[in-house]
Amino acid sequence: MRPISAIVASCVAATCSHAQADDAAVQVADAEFSYAFLPQATRQSVDLKRFSHGNPVMPGTYRADIYINDVWASREDIEFRDEQGGENARPCLSSEMLDKLGVDFSKFPKPPEVTAGEACRVPSDLVPGSVATFDQSEQRLDISVPQAYMKRSARGYVDPKNWDHGVTAGFVNYNANTFRVNGGGIASNQAYLGLNTGLNVGSWYFGHQSSLSSASGTGTKWQDIATYVMHDLPGLHARVTLGDTFTSGDLLDSVAIRGGVLATDDRMLPESMRGYAPVVRGIANSNAKVTVRQNGVLLYETTVAPGPFQIDDLYPTGYGGDLDVIITESDGSIRTFQMPYAAVPQSLRPGQYRYNVSAGQVRAHNLSSAPIVVQATLQRGLNNTFTGYVGTTASSGYASALFGVAANTSVGAIGADITFSATEVPGENRMVGQSARLSYSKLVSATNTNFSLAAYRYSSSGFLSFNDALYVRDQASHPKSDSSPIGRQRHQLQLNVNQSLGRYGSVFASGSVRDYWNSRGRDVQFQVGYSGSISSVGYSLSATRTRNLFGKTDTQYFAQLSIPLGRGSRMSSLNTSVSRLGDNTNIQSTLSGSFGTANSIGYSVYGTHSAGASSSYGASANTALSYANVGASVGRTGNRTQSSLNVSGGIVAHPGGVTFSQSLGDTFAIVRAKGAEGAAVVNAQGVHVNRFGYAVVPYLSPYLNNTIEIDPKGSSLNVQLKTTSARVAPFAGAAVMLNFDTEEGRAFIVKAHRKDGEMLPFGASVLDESGTPVGTVGQANRILVRSDKESGVLKVQWGKNSNRECMIGYHLSKKQTSKGRVKFEVINAPCVEQFEANDTEHPKALISENRPGG
Repeated sequence: MRPISAIVASCVAATCSHAQADDAAVQVADAEFSYAFLPQATRQSVDLKRFSHGNPVMPGTYRADIYINDVWASREDIEFRDEQGGENARPCLSSEMLDKLGVDFSKFPKPPEVTAGEACRVPSDLVPGSVATFDQSEQRLDISVPQAYMKRSARGYVDPKNWDHGVTAGFVNYNANTFRVNGGGIASNQAYLGLNTGLNVGSWYFGHQSSLSSASGTGTKWQDIATYVMHDLPGLHARVTLGDTFTSGDLLDSVAIRGGVLATDDRMLPESMRGYAPVVRGIANSNAKVTVRQNGVLLYETTVAPGPFQIDDLYPTGYGGDLDVIITESDGSIRTFQMPYAAVPQSLRPGQYRYNVSAGQVRAHNLSSAPIVVQATLQRGLNNTFTGYVGTTASSGYASALFGVAANTSVGAIGADITFSATEVPGENRMVGQSARLSYSKLVSATNTNFSLAAYRYSSSGFLSFNDALYVRDQASHPKSDSSPIGRQRHQLQLNVNQSLGRYGSVFASGSVRDYWNSRGRDVQFQVGYSGSISSVGYSLSATRTRNLFGKTDTQYFAQLSIPLGRGSRMSSLNTSVSRLGDNTNIQSTLSGSFGTANSIGYSVYGTHSAGASSSYGASANTALSYANVGASVGRTGNRTQSSLNVSGGIVAHPGGVTFSQSLGDTFAIVRAKGAEGAAVVNAQGVHVNRFGYAVVPYLSPYLNNTIEIDPKGSSLNVQLKTTSARVAPFAGAAVMLNFDTEEGRAFIVKAHRKDGEMLPFGASVLDESGTPVGTVGQANRILVRSDKESGVLKVQWGKNSNRECMIGYHLSKKQTSKGRVKFEVINAPCVEQFEANDTEHPKALISENRPGG
């Protein structure tokens, strides 16, 4: 609930709620207001000049979100001073703060010295042509700066100086479930508890994973999965992990190790710099507009100055499609050219790099011994066409080296690499070999055919990957009677094709073939399918054929129909599928949907029927509460019944106490809003501020700006949130604290009138005993006031003369709650010109009505 002053001002002032806070803005023509729109009784000489420039800003310090050219830049404490006796206080900024916010002072004709501790300066004093506006209701300071004076940065860029390490906090993320089967006189129970615990101290993040499981007849088993510590290195765009972790699987085999990993983290890059996209270069002959389209879809548009230009922050778009670049000159002439755009997973943007260095002891429970391994990879985007990459693995009795290149060409993206390996096998000859791989990706725009990935690999008989070498060497050193030979792959072919048919749907085909040096058989899998929709009804058909190494073949057919039921947010859906494998046909129907407040409860009811087998049916439901996610299911197959219960969530210990939450993810926020119990967090379904004033918002995006919003609905009317939105860019794994300042006090409505019976001027200011504005006179003489005092005096002021003000005495009842709900007190009170402090007549007779409200 915002102050009534903001509501009245938005009705009265033509400039709405934005207050010009800069000298440059004062040059805008003053707004004038016609009293003809007001009732006759309120057409008095009320002073509305303070609204001529928008809502006035009072001197003081405000915690504000700062936006530069409509892009969030930072959150700071900004001091506002009234040094010129104007209608508005002005924001005090420094060249140091503007430099931090992205202003490039080196582009000025006479660059000023960037220093701290300067006197109060407004943006226009420091940057020519800049304008600042402050929205007090949103605690938002907008600064407009000419683009020529801004530092150039990629779209979505967040300065690492603004990344937040969070607060010291400990947490437990848990997932517990039980499963019971009962039938034929036999009952069995299973239970599982998975734990992911952590402790964040400064820029260090400690983590531990473990599980506890039990089953009827087998007892209880505790398993220690992993313990590790992580630390970010923003200057290197990398993160170091010590303890139980994994080597990279991008280019070489991923291996579980106990040791250390130093690796770049692409999440530290802005979203417009992740993945592969070409750099668009060209020359403009004038101030021109540059438009980039892909398959007719607008990807990017900007204006450029005369001369060479480049666009290097295109968002990646899957496997691509050629780019159409259109340059529109100021005289209307148009030039176009086309750039190839296709990518394989190894592709990087020009100038970008990705590396991973790992060292540690192999963690594998089925090995007799655990060797030390060192692995390193490096990828580098050389230009728009080529990306080079190398890698190596070294361990006891094993070494390998990888060399490769990825190319973006007009006929598609091509990746080619070769890996050499040498393995010392105890008691046998040394195995030396190589494995070559060729991959291809292309979107054919003319036919809208997408070769999402086609790959072929050939490995010689002496080649072993590191994972294969581990088991070959272990079997040779520690022979086991039940060991089977390791399948050494020879050929592998993989193909994925998708063909769009426009409004008629799409068809796809995928397949893979693998054979081995020490086996005569082949693994073959092939699938074709078609999907589409008629109105809102979706359908799909597919067929899959597989053959294993022993020559056994299976063919499966599948058909599915999805029918929406109802409309709006409460819409349910009915999914029916038919599958046939061999002589067995299976039919399944599922009805799913949601209900409850904000559709917080999801449900599903299903039934299946198989020829020659027992039918089954069941139901499940789940809900997201503030303190946990809860789900349950029941089912029956033949004479057997199954039931399960699942509870997952988190427990966070932070400087303000302990808070229960939904499942956390690896990065989360702790919201502190004192007194705002019941307020909903917009970003997380089912999350509300608890009675201690805290809530936990899970699954934040690390290194990017996350906007957290609070909806006051559901909280006490006696509490007002000063701001309902906050932004934060956390480090990965951080627990960040977001403080939402609140004002506590009892809210009540005063129905005031002047002693002579005339109405109070609409829009007049209302101040408390200390002279602080607490409201504005609204329609029908009503004033909304919030106060932490049971009694007091209000001053209504509609001019600068003493004869244009009056006093209202008020006294609140002590009984304020009923069934947990706050009551609005509506007070009838006169506003007298000469209010005497010892006059007890008014306070005793002020309350004439006490109506429940809100």
